[in-house]
Amino acid sequence: MNGLKISRALALGGYFGLFFWLLLSNTVLMPSRLFPIALVLLVLVMPLTFFMRGLLNGNLRTHILASYISLFYLALGISDIFSYPMQREYGMIEVLCSVAWYGGALWYVRQRLRQQAS
Repeated sequence: MNGLKISRALALGGYFGLFFWLLLSNTVLMPSRLFPIALVLLVLVMPLTFFMRGLLNGNLRTHILASYISLFYLALGISDIFSYPMQREYGMIEVLCSVAWYGGALWYVRQRLRQQAS
């Protein structure tokens, strides 16, 4: 039971960390000069909102799907690290949040399946 709470906290922490980091970085820290801010937020942040209800309710299927979606944000963070060498810290924060979300979601799924099996 303890592992279930820790894994859920890790998944939610990574998810909300990534959510608020994308909002902050794309509006205040590094706004795009090529695209409107609303379009960038629509493309990057809007997909995260689809998983919010399921993650907050502890839905098993949502955690499974969200772990796959977090890999997109991991790839995005890695590309930010190599694309903007002067702002590597911003990409590293994105990578850390997406890895925490991925690891926490997978760990939560494993814990829930073990709990259901016993």
